[in-house]
Amino acid sequence: MFTTNLLNNFSNRRFLILSILAGVLLTLSWPERGFPFIIFFAFVPLLIMEETVLNNKKNVSPFKLLLFLWVAFIIWNGLTTYWIVFATVTGALLAVFINSFFMSLPLFLSHLIRRKLRGQNSLVSFIVLWLTFEFLHMNWELSWSWLNLGNAFARYPQWIQWYDITGALGGTLWILIINLLIYSVIKSHRVYEFKPRFRKILISAAILFFVIPSVVSFIKYYTYNEKHDPVEVTIVQPNFDPYERPQTYDQITGRMDLMLNLAKKHTTSETRFVVFPEGVLPEGINIDQLENHVSIRKINNFLTEYDSLYLITGFMAHEFYGRDRDASPTARPYRGTSEYYDVFNAALMTSGDGVYQFYSKSKLVPGVERMPYFWIFKPLEGLITKLGGIPGSMGTWENQTPFHTADSTNVAVPICYESIYGEYINKSILQNSEFIIIITNDGWWRDTPGYRQHNQYARIRAVETRRSIARAASTGISSFINQRGNLIEVSSWDETAVLRNSLNKNDKLTFYTRYGDYLGRFATFISALMILYMLVQHTLSKKKNYLA
Repeated sequence: MFTTNLLNNFSNRRFLILSILAGVLLTLSWPERGFPFIIFFAFVPLLIMEETVLNNKKNVSPFKLLLFLWVAFIIWNGLTTYWIVFATVTGALLAVFINSFFMSLPLFLSHLIRRKLRGQNSLVSFIVLWLTFEFLHMNWELSWSWLNLGNAFARYPQWIQWYDITGALGGTLWILIINLLIYSVIKSHRVYEFKPRFRKILISAAILFFVIPSVVSFIKYYTYNEKHDPVEVTIVQPNFDPYERPQTYDQITGRMDLMLNLAKKHTTSETRFVVFPEGVLPEGINIDQLENHVSIRKINNFLTEYDSLYLITGFMAHEFYGRDRDASPTARPYRGTSEYYDVFNAALMTSGDGVYQFYSKSKLVPGVERMPYFWIFKPLEGLITKLGGIPGSMGTWENQTPFHTADSTNVAVPICYESIYGEYINKSILQNSEFIIIITNDGWWRDTPGYRQHNQYARIRAVETRRSIARAASTGISSFINQRGNLIEVSSWDETAVLRNSLNKNDKLTFYTRYGDYLGRFATFISALMILYMLVQHTLSKKKNYLA
């Protein structure tokens, strides 16, 4: 009994130190100010902890491992995404604690597999399960994929040019393999069964797994040439505080006059697109009466002064359902009437000719813009207001297509949070989008790492798709990004700014654009087989013991 208690007390202290170390290392590796190469050994403390529990599995519960894994990821999530608190305190706490728990599951499940299956001494299952976690986490309604491991290199696109083949999940795989190899090298110094020759092989493998992708990336970076096919874009960053909504007619018209005057000063005869950020028309506009709204009239009057000029703006769209249409599940009653309407975080493009193209945000922020699995939890929709979100859930339009001009120029327009999802962006690229315009409002998070990280992540999308990007923010960072992921021009926080630059269009599809997150799909398939095999073996083992 004394020996067991001593082991448990020692494990608690040791595990806490390892958890804190891993959480701090992961934090120090993260953009926008971190050094990403720290992440190549940030998981080693957690792998040491898992091995310790496995070697003492008769005395240490696997749930102790789960607890300390959770501690490590709470530290990472908390220190890296604390800025969510500026938008919603309760939502920030839920995001940190729930996301951290999800992150704990891959290594925990890998540990259970190793416990149950004799002779399973490999941690390769951890790599497969983590890839599965990231892939599934990007494709359900509780998605919060801000900290996917492949995002760590967003500031250094010259190291990840092969993302045009693998996507960001390839970066995740790279990170996990090197962590496992470094851990194996450390283990080889402590465990007698590793011979010196095998240790050298492990060291060589770790070096090769780092060097080969790096060399390939630098070769691709310095040999990639964009096809010269420029389009001039003007971005307006009006520096509006998202917490101060216009209330009066004068405030609404004053905002639009400010943006149009800024655009006019920086628009030339060569300019094809003027871009306003997400949600700069927050008062809600009925899309069936668009022409009657004062801001839309002002936009159309501005555009009549130019030939072949298109204006893209974010706005809050309202769509009403008449008696001849069934309301959607997300529709809400209209101020005490029998009418229902939907609210969309949307984008609008027009050339002033009365023809409007719409796009609505489909990747909605859980708990803020959408109640996850709304069709199940609709009775709890009032809770979303307490979490800092809007009452009810926002709607989405189906069969959305890229914006297209009269001369067949196609542009993808993801809104804010959508820009962190590579495979989602691919959907627009596969519909012949030749470059990307991101509209966002990062002012919710104040002057924190959040808006800087968000801008850096856009560089990954440029590499994955080989599409130039214009990024328009209400405040935060507006920027132009080329097809290698380089920042061409950026604005600063808390300033009114206008950027004008030319971006090259591209109509070629990358391997990643064609096939998406195939690494995630393959990992999910293998994970399902591993878990099924574990369950079958466990059942057979119990049956054998019962018969004995």
